[in-house]
Amino acid sequence: MEWFRAYHGISSDPKWRLIARKAKEPVATVVAVWLSLLDHASQANERGSVKDVDAELLDCSLDLEDGTAQAILDVMDAKGVIHDGRISAWNKRQPLREDTDNPEAKPVAQRVREYRARKKAEAEQSHAPSRDVTQGNACVTQCNAPSRDVTQGNAPEQIREEETREETHTPLPPSQGGGACVPSVPLSGEDIAERQDGARQERKRGDYEFSLLRDAYDKARQEGPMAGRQEFLSLFHSPEWPGIDELIASVDKLCAEDDQFRRGFAPGLAKFLREGMWRMQPRAPAGEREPEMTPERQEQKRRHMEERRQFEEKMAKLKKQKGGSCG
Repeated sequence: MEWFRAYHGISSDPKWRLIARKAKEPVATVVAVWLSLLDHASQANERGSVKDVDAELLDCSLDLEDGTAQAILDVMDAKGVIHDGRISAWNKRQPLREDTDNPEAKPVAQRVREYRARKKAEAEQSHAPSRDVTQGNACVTQCNAPSRDVTQGNAPEQIREEETREETHTPLPPSQGGGACVPSVPLSGEDIAERQDGARQERKRGDYEFSLLRDAYDKARQEGPMAGRQEFLSLFHSPEWPGIDELIASVDKLCAEDDQFRRGFAPGLAKFLREGMWRMQPRAPAGEREPEMTPERQEQKRRHMEERRQFEEKMAKLKKQKGGSCG
């Protein structure tokens, strides 16, 4: 095989930020090392193995300082991304597809026919009564209906059967608008599994990034471990989501420069997220702040500047007249 799968989010996975912190290296460097590991594992005799990765060669090929790749590999091993000389999630992320990768695999249609034949033979041997289910003019026997008693070992094959079910080209009834009714295309088992897996990964990412923000915000205000979680998830799934890096950078900046945060009067994380306070600039102490410029104060300042200008012009004219009289 001359390729490997790179799933969505490979460059923005939040665990790279954690590994980058532990290794004291940029996130971009961690991602570059990870892609090099995937490339190496895909070409290894035992796919997924990274036992013979040369860290010094990685430093050279990626133009890194000596020891950088080894530091990142050590953290990846400590965090379980690499385990026992293998990429831990290799088999999960790089599965073999029988229909495309295995030249000895039977065609899908043939496996479906064999599966149906086996189920029909089992039903006949057990003398199970065949109950006809009539729907219009079509008669579907119970042996052709999806079996409820399917063992885990047969589950993948049943999913493939559903994916490759032969279409019956029956005429479609006219719709109210006069055209033909167009049936919605059902999702295949693989599509459903991928969507479910994507939803699980999104939930995990949200929980992980909330824990990062909660740890950062505890420097400003100590709260319960789940305080602000609901507001975080609402923001996380909204179009206004700024990204975990921007949120943490804002918290760090406010803790270092904002007067109220530094004096221990930071709001709760829920209010911080709900009111979009990560957008605000650090506030100076009350004595150092410029008073609010109301329209009255702006007019007063303008008059003061005008009077000062007139006074300076008058003084300059007097000096000029005095100099002329002396000459």
